[in-house]
Order: sequence, then C-alpha cells, then structure tokens
Amino acid sequence: MLTALQNSNPSIKKVAKHLSSLYEENVKPLEESYMFNNTHTEALVEGDFTAKPLIITMGQYSTGKSSFIRYLIGQDYPGLRIAAEPTTENFICILHGKEQIIPGNSLILDERLPFKSLSQMESSFFDHFHAATCKSPVLEHLMFMDTPGILGVEKARANRGYDYHHISQWFATKSDMIFLFFDAHSLDINDEFRKVV
Repeated sequence: MLTALQNSNPSIKKVAKHLSSLYEENVKPLEESYMFNNTHTEALVEGDFTAKPLIITMGQYSTGKSSFIRYLIGQDYPGLRIAAEPTTENFICILHGKEQIIPGNSLILDERLPFKSLSQMESSFFDHFHAATCKSPVLEHLMFMDTPGILGVEKARANRGYDYHHISQWFATKSDMIFLFFDAHSLDINDEFRKVV
C-alpha cells in the first residue's frame, strides 16, 4: 500500500491549491450573497482542498477499529488503548508529526486541516476530540479518524454529552473512505448503528 502512495503525482497538490483559489475568487462570493452558509455548511477553507485523504473507522466497540489503524500505520499512536471493553471514547484524528496529542480546539484553528466548521458543534464535543501524531510513513499520505464505539444502551449514549449521530454525519461528509466494523459473532445492529449506517 505504501508503494502506491509514494508514487502519487506531485501535480495533485498544485491542482488542489488552484481549486482552493478558484473557490475563494468565484464560488465563495456567490455563497455569501445567497447566504448558502446559513442553510447548508460553513464556507470551505484551504484545508478542505489540500488536506490529505481522510479514512474513518466506525462500528460497535471492540470490533477492531483501533487495531486496524495500528496495523496500517505499523505502530501505536499516542493515547492508543486496546482492550475487550469500550476504550476509545474520543474522536481521534491520527496525523503525521512528532509524537504528541493535540486538543480539538487547536485542530479547528489549523487552516491546513478540514476541521474548521466543527467550531459550530456543541462545546462538550471538544472534550472528546483530539489528534494523535506519530512518524508513520503511511501518515505522510493519509489521515485516519478513530471513532468511539457505537453503543446499544440508551443510558450509555446519553452520558456522552454530545450528539454522536450528528458528529458522525459531519465526519462522513469530510471523509474519503469509511470502514464499517461489525462483530462477526453478533450481527445484531442496534438503532444507533442503523442511524449511522
């Protein structure tokens, strides 16, 4: 997989930059004059055009989402915990860089990333959103989003403090690929998982 990523055409970055400037000059003024941002989405930023492709893992807890990312990047990322019980309670964006954890409030300010419009989400969400950076060669070409496991118990879902379905929908619109994980021993799909799918 890494070989295919390394052979990508460098002119793609040029095209993305050009698309970003075309949007700024021609489309954004139209969106503002017709108040498109009030009814649909916030205006795009450069990161929406130039960010690395985003791959999201979603599914019930303990189905292998975090293990899958660890396998693809070839190492643990900061804050990774894998166990039989629900361990990932945050939306974690895995990026390339020196090993550290970056809070979600900082991520939405970075114009190189496509997360600016997350600023509209409820403030409690930012207690559950951060980035983990590490030096994996795969992350030079891709970003991953590890999501909390989908819960089946109404009480547990209420304790999250944010609208999981709404946040998942937002990330889905920004993603380039979504992997849905299922428990092979229990094919029961609860109502929250059905909504997300």
